[in-house]
Amino acid sequence: MSPTARLRAVAADLGFAATLPTAPPVPADQLLAQLARAAIDLYQQTGDFTVLHMVTATHAARVLFGAQPQLAAPRALQTLWTAYGAAYVAVGAPALIATPPSAPARSWSEIFDDAIASNDDHVIKMTYSCFSEDAHYGNPRYRMVASRLAAAGTS
Repeated sequence: MSPTARLRAVAADLGFAATLPTAPPVPADQLLAQLARAAIDLYQQTGDFTVLHMVTATHAARVLFGAQPQLAAPRALQTLWTAYGAAYVAVGAPALIATPPSAPARSWSEIFDDAIASNDDHVIKMTYSCFSEDAHYGNPRYRMVASRLAAAGTS
């Protein structure tokens, strides 16, 4: 089943909507940071294509809400929370295992060289999102993930 089909199946499942908390479990001002951390941890653990989009979507939301704070309204944050829940379920809802970075990361310059050489737009977009999120949050996991992904050259 394709990632899109899995997401549609989750969205159509009445049990999903019934069990998802009506509000995120953290205050609104902490939601993006919590989603960002969960997404990068989950991507490091799974390398899943849907989770890649969770990482890049968090980056996009942070940039958008930073430029236009009025867009970070409760309804937008609830929608983002619901989308993350659906994506998590669509990838099988694996237990999140916080693991330390597996190897020393290469420099951003080396990672960019690999990403530029890639013909996969997802590698390029993910590398940029990881760079930006690492600069914002200071989480070395972003560089580890980008290093592995860019070296492989495909998402």
